[in-house]
Amino acid sequence: MRTRARTNEGGLKCPLRAQASVEIIIILASLLLVFGLILNAAGLRLGDTRTFADNEMTGAGVSGIAAAADEVYAEGVGSQRLVKLSLPASVVQGRSFVDGHLLGVQLLNARGPTDINARAGAPMQGSLPDTPGDHQVRVKAAQGFVIIGETSLSIEPTLLYAYLGKTGESEAKLTIINTGNEPLTLSLSLDWPNQAVSAALDQTSLSLQPGEARTVSVKFASGETAGTYAGELVLDASNGEQFNVGVMADVLA
Repeated sequence: MRTRARTNEGGLKCPLRAQASVEIIIILASLLLVFGLILNAAGLRLGDTRTFADNEMTGAGVSGIAAAADEVYAEGVGSQRLVKLSLPASVVQGRSFVDGHLLGVQLLNARGPTDINARAGAPMQGSLPDTPGDHQVRVKAAQGFVIIGETSLSIEPTLLYAYLGKTGESEAKLTIINTGNEPLTLSLSLDWPNQAVSAALDQTSLSLQPGEARTVSVKFASGETAGTYAGELVLDASNGEQFNVGVMADVLA
């Protein structure tokens, strides 16, 4: 009987030991799950913090450029600023833009794309960087608009102006220089919605090698009606840049 009792006691120890092992495994699994949830939450908070910092940094630069555009526009032709634009690793290449009164940069983070935009009162032309790092962006006032960034073309003057008498003729000339490192082809078009004065380009396309300068002329002919007439010369470059030059004709009484 004693031997049988010892055997029963020994038999009871195995289930208890197995049950304890299962409980330990369950506890460890629960701890691992909780630990994983904590790490995941911490990772999300860290990601949100990084996203917020990237947005704030980029927004400060973009807003600074828009503010500088209004400043130089108010000061007049030739006034300029250099504005620091710091872009994070999350910047999306090909999504930075300058379009009229709006400019912006796109960032891509764990929660998806974010557009960082700013609006200026002054009309703007040009481009913004789209690569990570610190950039010095030039903001320069031209006639009637503000140039943002370094462009591949130098255009002078930025406003074509002609004086005519009644039934008179005049000509205004524009000098275009390729300041970039690649050959460019330009397409030119004249938006001139005025019947009292005719205006015509002497050429509608041209090619420029790096460093090369070319002259474009606009010829005017007036009728009997005095007044000031306005239009726009649009230059589209083969690298995607676009430039708009104001055109005005003043017919004297």
